[in-house]
Amino acid sequence: MSDIKPWDDSGSDTPLIVRASVSSPTGWIDLNDHERYELEATSRNNRSVKFRRQEVTSPYLPGTWLINAVPDMISEVVSVWVRGTSHFDLTRNVSALEDAFSQLSFTIRWATDDSYEEWMCQLSDYTIATQREYQHARVAKFTAEVPRYPWSSIRQVIPGTSITAR
Repeated sequence: MSDIKPWDDSGSDTPLIVRASVSSPTGWIDLNDHERYELEATSRNNRSVKFRRQEVTSPYLPGTWLINAVPDMISEVVSVWVRGTSHFDLTRNVSALEDAFSQLSFTIRWATDDSYEEWMCQLSDYTIATQREYQHARVAKFTAEVPRYPWSSIRQVIPGTSITAR
């Protein structure tokens, strides 16, 4: 099991088909085009779900009593390898991601095999890392902690047709 490649389905010899894109001020950016951007294998590994709770206490009973709870924003980690043929090209590609994830609200679309999701997201915190000094790099890792609304549109795409099941 330790030799399973990232994004591989352990029950199959074929890798999962993963497509992702983010809305930006200039249009959609394909996060897994394998030329400028490639999803890092740890993307979507962990999801943090929290609830806003309304609780009461009593001077006569132990503990707290839950009155109401609603889901709060879900935090997802999206990590992308960014490439450029030159330093200028890398900087331009990183800048496009910064513009996309710095919007007050934006959309991310995920498609994995026959599953399709669409998230409504808010301004994200992100880090940019390189294995050498940035001014000498042609590859960078862009990691964003994306707060998204607790609902998402999930559909099943039936291959070979334009039919989707909800």
